[in-house]
Amino acid sequence: IFNKYLDLDFDIIYIACSSALSGSCNTAVVVANKIMNKNPNAKIAVVDSLNSCMGEGLLALMAARMNQENKSFSEIVSFLEANKLRINQFCTTDSLKYLKWAGRVKASAAFFGNIIGIKPIIISDAKGNNFAHKKVKGKSTSYLEIVNEAKEAIEDISNSTVYIVHSDALDDAMKLKQMVQEIINPKDIQIGMIGPIIGASVGPGAVAIYVFGKEVTVIGE
Repeated sequence: IFNKYLDLDFDIIYIACSSALSGSCNTAVVVANKIMNKNPNAKIAVVDSLNSCMGEGLLALMAARMNQENKSFSEIVSFLEANKLRINQFCTTDSLKYLKWAGRVKASAAFFGNIIGIKPIIISDAKGNNFAHKKVKGKSTSYLEIVNEAKEAIEDISNSTVYIVHSDALDDAMKLKQMVQEIINPKDIQIGMIGPIIGASVGPGAVAIYVFGKEVTVIGE
């Protein structure tokens, strides 16, 4: 794929899923270096997003806008590297069993959590790992929590877009949108789907909010 677009005289900025979650970033680096060693005119930058799902998507949108504004290759890459930790993720799941199957939580925690209705609040930390930095009881409480955390993370609400994604839970996403509108009242709200790879880990019924704002500094346990 890299060679396909290089042959069309494009420079390439590859925004990879967090290296803490996937081997795709390291693979891309190896491939890019191999190509550039053979072709000194090739320009390929691999950006470790330290995020996933719409966290990657936000960086891609920013890069595309900068490209439309005729920003240079190096300007776009520098901006992405300098600002990638300003992508904030706040996610909650309908059930802990899929996180258990994916090895994200212990089996005992998932079992007892599901019995008493515990919902994790999952963020992407400064090293690109996903972890539950809070646990709350009940779906409504978890939605309120991620909306309030998103509001706290945004620095310029009046000019911000809030991105909501879901895994086969459009009704829940619409409820979340209403809460975002009432509590945050951003410039725009966009709703999309969680893809199949992330969806396999969180399971159906998961919802997440992504915003651009304060730099993520927390490091999970």
